[in-house]
Amino acid sequence: MDEADQIVVADAKAIILKYGLPGYSLVGKQSSDSFSTLIEFFSDKPFRQQVVNLMEKEMKRHNASAEDYARVVDSILFSEGKMQTYGTHLEAGKSRRLQAKPIQIPRVLTPAGKPLVYRPQ
Repeated sequence: MDEADQIVVADAKAIILKYGLPGYSLVGKQSSDSFSTLIEFFSDKPFRQQVVNLMEKEMKRHNASAEDYARVVDSILFSEGKMQTYGTHLEAGKSRRLQAKPIQIPRVLTPAGKPLVYRPQ
């Protein structure tokens, strides 16, 4: 990580420490979304996970973007070599068309408590 990146990460950590997540009520939608975009590309995994946990709480209060939360979660999973959950990261397929990188399909239960099985047509 170069010096400029180290400064940005240190500033982001200082903001979280002093104010918590800069959500809509604190900095407005555009600035909050911009902060989330920065977090998506940080290499400090523990810090990104800390921010995701804060984002999840604020998202439930409609004080942070669900789309930004999904992007950061998928970014963390991808950096760990895992499949993404929300399908926010794309790649060029063999035909050069964009497609979602591999997605884990969550286990969903029917109202009767049995696993719902997805069978492609």
